[in-house]
Amino acid sequence: MADDELPDDQQVDPVPPDAEQDDRRRQSRTKFEVKRTLLASLEAESADETSCHLHLLDISEGGMRINIDRTLEVETQIGLRFDLTTLSPSLNGQFDSVCRVVWTRPTPGGSVTGLEFKELRQDSEASLKCLLEIWSEKASLELTRLWKPINAKLRQSDEEPWSRTHFVQALSEAGFQFKSSESMEKDQVCHARLLLAGGPIVTSATVHWCKELSARSFEIALQFLELGQEDEASIRLHLKRTGNASFRK
Repeated sequence: MADDELPDDQQVDPVPPDAEQDDRRRQSRTKFEVKRTLLASLEAESADETSCHLHLLDISEGGMRINIDRTLEVETQIGLRFDLTTLSPSLNGQFDSVCRVVWTRPTPGGSVTGLEFKELRQDSEASLKCLLEIWSEKASLELTRLWKPINAKLRQSDEEPWSRTHFVQALSEAGFQFKSSESMEKDQVCHARLLLAGGPIVTSATVHWCKELSARSFEIALQFLELGQEDEASIRLHLKRTGNASFRK
């Protein structure tokens, strides 16, 4: 089963209106859709710590919404821990927090539950803030993951030769994302040549983000600066033919 899919008998509706309104009253926050299955350690009140698979639906600075194979009582508190690398390869360590069960809704295989972070460890809070900042940048380009990467080359000016080939993993009319063994400076301007199914496009772009994943491994996104209508149409057609789904972290 793909990480962003649930079995038919566990598909969930949006958060109940009363619970969502209660969340908004508690604090103004931006939620990011995740839809990823995690191996987590869960410690309920008056119970031993157990391992479980939970499906993380969305997360914010204040809490998260999960699909889990058990029912948690409203207003109880639980200890929740999981490996942060499951959310982003650029993070290390454990996410560790005491959470309050705000609401829960039974499903055939367990429940969909809204959790509020009550005692978030300082290092976990810093990692979560960093993660949300990364996802916020990614969301601004509205990238679509590609079934098959496309080739791209870069250069600083018309006089320079094109770089080695980069493999574009996600694309939109706003920009594209790829991995590289070399870093790039944020806001650096360059020329980009992308080979699409309908032919190449050449345009100027600027570095929107550059995140270090590990030693000599970087995730880079470029934002288009001057993309003509024909090039936009070529990208839309390419995505229609080969796009997969909205880019999810």
